Amino acid sequence: MCLTEKPSAKVDGFSFSLYLVKMFRNLLLLLFFSLNLSGLDAVGQVDSLTVEKVSIINAKHKVEGIYRTFDEFRRNEPFHTSEYTLIEAKPGDNVMVNRFRDELSFKDKAGNQKQLGSSKFFGYCRNDTVYISFWKFHPITEWGHLILIHVIENQPQYLNPSARPYSHEKIDTTKSRSKFRNNHPQGDVLTDRWYVLDYMTGDMYTIHTYTLLEKFEKWDLELFKQFKRAKRKFKTETQLEFIRRFNERNPIRF
Repeated sequence: MCLTEKPSAKVDGFSFSLYLVKMFRNLLLLLFFSLNLSGLDAVGQVDSLTVEKVSIINAKHKVEGIYRTFDEFRRNEPFHTSEYTLIEAKPGDNVMVNRFRDELSFKDKAGNQKQLGSSKFFGYCRNDTVYISFWKFHPITEWGHLILIHVIENQPQYLNPSARPYSHEKIDTTKSRSKFRNNHPQGDVLTDRWYVLDYMTGDMYTIHTYTLLEKFEKWDLELFKQFKRAKRKFKTETQLEFIRRFNERNPIRF
């Protein structure tokens, strides 16, 4: 009996240990999948990459309404989807800000009538066209990783070029407003400029060689080297060509 019981006890002990190992593994797997599922739920609420529900660049339909933030724009989720009115800038107005800044008029959820300047919003969508706010609302010309916006309009000409709200530096109308009010323009001038909105970060710039070099170096080293070697990289036509090539090579997939 002793000879037969000891091997049996060893087999039972081994089986029990194996059972514990399997149970522990299954618990780990269950925990892993639970965390993943909960993470997906959180992502769905906060930063989902679901194309149809989130990313306006790949959405089948653009939801019409007003965006307060870049995040609302990119999610295709305007905060205000009821009726609203665009009040365009008044070119002949004696008040300088009124000559260059659009406004939106709408009723908030409490039913109060609001009329706010463009700097309070990121933009709006109407008739499947998205308009981005920087003083006036400007329609998106071409979509991509680097969104293109073409602007032909009268803009203030400053004695100090760094004071104007349309510099080649990153555009932030909320910060440039004080400069705009406190610096006297030397008159209005018709300008023709291209702007870039980075779909990944929300940064907006006028097209500029050094800005593009920075973007290309970050996202596409091969194109960065080609652009750096290009003889006409300071020309707008060349810059637009490389932006379009960049967008083809680096599409937005979410």
